[in-house]
Amino acid sequence: MQKLRLLSQITVMVILARMMLPGGNFEQWCPFGGVETSFLYFTEDTFTCSLGSSNLYMALAIITLTLISRRSFCSYACPVGTLGEWSGKLRKKVLPKKRWKRWSPPQRVDWWLRKAKYPILAVILYFTFTERELIFRAFDPFYALCSQNGHDITFWSYAILGGLILGAFFIPLPFCRYLCPLAAVLNPFSKVGFLRIRRDHGACVDCTLCDEVCEQGIEVSKEPEITHARCTQCGECITACPLSKALYLGMPGKDKGAPEVGS
Repeated sequence: MQKLRLLSQITVMVILARMMLPGGNFEQWCPFGGVETSFLYFTEDTFTCSLGSSNLYMALAIITLTLISRRSFCSYACPVGTLGEWSGKLRKKVLPKKRWKRWSPPQRVDWWLRKAKYPILAVILYFTFTERELIFRAFDPFYALCSQNGHDITFWSYAILGGLILGAFFIPLPFCRYLCPLAAVLNPFSKVGFLRIRRDHGACVDCTLCDEVCEQGIEVSKEPEITHARCTQCGECITACPLSKALYLGMPGKDKGAPEVGS
């Protein structure tokens, strides 16, 4: 699972690098662009700025994927998420093993921080719809990656991108967890996503290794199945589990290791 995910991440980054060359335009495939232009498209049959139908198709495709396999796009294909994850893996390479674990905010603070992406989404969409401009572009870390240093890019795009990569070295995926507006869009669909990580109650030995590696701060060892919207199905918990059948990717249903009612 991890090899497949790494291959997917590398493929996307190679495509991104190709799109950054003259003649390329990765922005037209940005799924969040489909969200930003949706209001104008459905009310006036037009698009915001340089966005087009391809952005809408990408947004619909990723929402459909999320309904099937939750926020797997975030861990398999999102370039900003990939850079954040790689930054965290770099920490393991350069620091002693006993200092691998990155700092996470206290649980209550983390809960409030995870709500920040919703007002961020609301502000972006409000000004995009009313001003008919991509007002987030000047601060967008994704745009900093794919813009070919366009005329409308600002210092802040690069500063935010650099800050997020550096921040991910110390805190697990801060952009994905707290700031990403696309994550705010996908979360309601992810909550009802069909496939999910499941825990076999009978096989689990409660070692909590799965909790330690979860970048989203989910206590996997306490759940019969992971229905948290923020789960990206990265599979790190499955890889870390010392028992091959205790954690697995499956469909909704009764924990096969749980005792029958009345037994």
